[in-house]
Amino acid sequence: MLQKKILARRWIAGGILGLLPAGLFAQPRPSAAPPAPKTPILISPRLHSVAAAMRQTHIIPPWQAPKLILLDQKHLWMAPFHLKARQLKMLPMMGALLTGLIVSDSSTALLLKGSRSEISNTRTASDYAMNSMLGVGAVLYFDGWLGHHLHRNQAGWHALESAANATIIGFVLKTAFQRERPYQNAGDGRFWAGGSSFPSGHALAAWSIAASLSRSYPHATWLHWLAYGTAAAICILRVTAQHHFPGDVVAGGALGYGIGSSVTPVWSGQP
Repeated sequence: MLQKKILARRWIAGGILGLLPAGLFAQPRPSAAPPAPKTPILISPRLHSVAAAMRQTHIIPPWQAPKLILLDQKHLWMAPFHLKARQLKMLPMMGALLTGLIVSDSSTALLLKGSRSEISNTRTASDYAMNSMLGVGAVLYFDGWLGHHLHRNQAGWHALESAANATIIGFVLKTAFQRERPYQNAGDGRFWAGGSSFPSGHALAAWSIAASLSRSYPHATWLHWLAYGTAAAICILRVTAQHHFPGDVVAGGALGYGIGSSVTPVWSGQP
């Protein structure tokens, strides 16, 4: 009976989460046009309320962050309600994939379990990799802000903006689903059992930053490989560290990619 309840909860959670990644792609931020000579600023239509202030400075200052992130949250949480026919067709496939992973991932996690030293090392490596990605965004942002370089400031801001939004959404979903981590109790990954495994916060943040940097530097192929490769490595490390199930990192990665793509315009101005 207990096993049936656990499976039922996994199917329910997988079905619900299968709807979310596609929703984030419903209304992505449009590609930015090259900056005009007098007002060289990239700004989304959703930010018209702060457009005047942004044009005065040309650079996004730190004190604008709370207002912009609040606007992001409204945009992201409403995205699933604006699905188009193309996105609706993807829902069954995405839901089935995620549900299949969630149903089977406790046994998969056991196969990937290493020794205590391996678990400790991989957990530390995943934290270092995650902090490195955040550091890149911070360096770009502050270098652009202090050096009055628009592109670097915008690229760094969107990377940090994406990570902040991913963290907020991840916190809400973790609180809602309360999935046990692989090392808790019997390692069944039960939902609504007081845990915080689903979705993976590291995967959310890493893939949101990777998507954001790739859109900020659309022609830097080497950066795309590095960013997405690092994000993928973080996901693998979180599973081998017994901190997340495969379904946790896949859901987090999909949501993170959607968030980064949604809030970051494709840069088409001068680098």
